[in-house]
Amino acid sequence: MSRKWRKCSRRTLRTPFTAYRPLPPNLLIIGQSKRPEERELHLKLAVKAHWSKPELARQLKSATLERTMLSGLKLAPAVRVLAQDARGHSTILNCQLFVQTKSPTVNCRSTRNMRIFVGVTDKEWFDLHASRVNVDEVNFWRPSPTATFKALDPGELLLFKLHAPDNFIVGGGFFTKFQQLPVNLAWDAFREGNGVSSLTEMRQRIGKYRRAVIQPADNPTIGCVLLAEPFFWPTEQWLPSPPDFKSQTVQGKGYDGEIGTGRELWNEVEQRLRLQPIEKLHKETATLAAIESHGLGKPQIVLPRLGQGSFRIVITDAYERRCALSGERTLPVLDAAHIKPYAVLQRHEVSNGILMRSDLHRLFDEGYITIDPLDRRIQVSRRIREEFDNGKEYYKLHGERIREPAQANYRPHSDNLDFHAYSVFR
Repeated sequence: MSRKWRKCSRRTLRTPFTAYRPLPPNLLIIGQSKRPEERELHLKLAVKAHWSKPELARQLKSATLERTMLSGLKLAPAVRVLAQDARGHSTILNCQLFVQTKSPTVNCRSTRNMRIFVGVTDKEWFDLHASRVNVDEVNFWRPSPTATFKALDPGELLLFKLHAPDNFIVGGGFFTKFQQLPVNLAWDAFREGNGVSSLTEMRQRIGKYRRAVIQPADNPTIGCVLLAEPFFWPTEQWLPSPPDFKSQTVQGKGYDGEIGTGRELWNEVEQRLRLQPIEKLHKETATLAAIESHGLGKPQIVLPRLGQGSFRIVITDAYERRCALSGERTLPVLDAAHIKPYAVLQRHEVSNGILMRSDLHRLFDEGYITIDPLDRRIQVSRRIREEFDNGKEYYKLHGERIREPAQANYRPHSDNLDFHAYSVFR
């Protein structure tokens, strides 16, 4: 970081992050930490990830945030400050921050309302998901190798509409990420979450849409729209297709979630989500936020909880399909490892993940390898030599710095590395 950034970031206000007051356009949310890397992490999380009201409340309770005034920073007039109610909670700048060599700058996108996308799908895809229990993620994939998806931002709603003659909206999910993936990886990550019962069937479906034969050894690339917290309605809850949704629409249609048809769809979804089993209504989820909107005010955008498959894909992409420890690029042997065990954290968080070669993952889980939380260097336990009289290849990695994602909010959180170094490694 530059000297100017360090100077600005020290000008912190030690007051609680709860009192409301008029806010100037250069107020940013930043993490309370002695380390610049952690301050940058929390800043990007708050600004870029659009923290919701419940998430901000959780951060406030754990005392991990404070306000920082960057007096030398000039923001474009297009920046919109979203203030919560008069009792506080916080504000969010609708922009993305990038730390440069000379001074912090803000790259702002135009502000807009929440969107809803109604996507067309096969009844077979829907029926398989509807027949399963405890589905926490799905891959709403597209067969084209050049497919893209820019209709939604993370946390926004995608609804499933069946092909004609079943012109009904039958469920949906909350958008997490779009990624082009080889079909083998998509199947390995999501299995039946792809809406098929086997990899062979998935290849057949791709061939059907492409009007080409996909051989058993082929590994075609497909577009993957990853959705979390999906819901599948029984027939009596199906919604008729919106009147302006044309029957010849192939992929889908977007709506403004705050006005007209989009708002009507949001209200209908909120009513149906209330009927879900209580065990699905976890705190700080997109589903619960939709229910708590009560059909009043603006729909809330909350980042959904990642499932295991989405966690793997996000981590793999964040590390550019390269092992953080060894640099290995052979995709089939790369694993998305949890730094703090899932059994302890009980959720899949990107800042608790790291991409590793499978053998290193095994050693990491069993405490033979760790990462120094301070300098991010690999530490290899002498137990490998003592217990196996071996490990020459692993000791070559000792003291090497790990490769971290370019985006600060994707990097391992120091608290998670601390836990592994002092509770798992020995």
